[in-house]
Amino acid sequence: MYTKATMWNWIISCCFIACALTLGCNNEEQYKREVLAFQQNRNNAFLDPASSPFTQNELKTFKGLRFAAVKKTYCANAQITWLPFPEYIAIQQSDGSTTTYMHTAIVAFELLDSTFTLNGYQTQQMREKRILFIPFTDASNGKSTYHGGRYIDLAYVDNHKEVVLDFNLCYAPLCAYVSRFSCPKVPLENNLPIQIEAGETGFN
Repeated sequence: MYTKATMWNWIISCCFIACALTLGCNNEEQYKREVLAFQQNRNNAFLDPASSPFTQNELKTFKGLRFAAVKKTYCANAQITWLPFPEYIAIQQSDGSTTTYMHTAIVAFELLDSTFTLNGYQTQQMREKRILFIPFTDASNGKSTYHGGRYIDLAYVDNHKEVVLDFNLCYAPLCAYVSRFSCPKVPLENNLPIQIEAGETGFN
């Protein structure tokens, strides 16, 4: 179940990776259009029976995903510190099992006048695709967003320490919507003590 859930999210989120690498947080109007296009693509994938994680019966009551308003405030220029020796860790899944990830990086950034760090994790396939998996929790969880936290798939270029960490692109795990999927739980150290009012917030 885990693999299916993770790969499904990759298919939807990776459509924005090239734009995220080149656009960054600049050019506000174009940036907003690109974020909205990413969100619409994800929403369309949920609504399309051919790609949706929902069954046909479940789709009858699903009216679409909800997203917070796009705010450049939540698009941060960040620095990646790559760990010289990646640590293999077992991350608990929502079904009680565990999946092994490599803890490969620490991402430092400023947001809302404060400095934070989040740990980045990878599977071998993620390393090959140059994707850093960043699950996180924040003070909005259980209020305006999924109680278990959300994810960011962060694209990077080899040997580049500067990246764009955009919370407008964060998404909820599939297990937030469909209990038969098993998804990684957010490690305790990836909690942000602020409200991230951005990105995917739920569904209608």
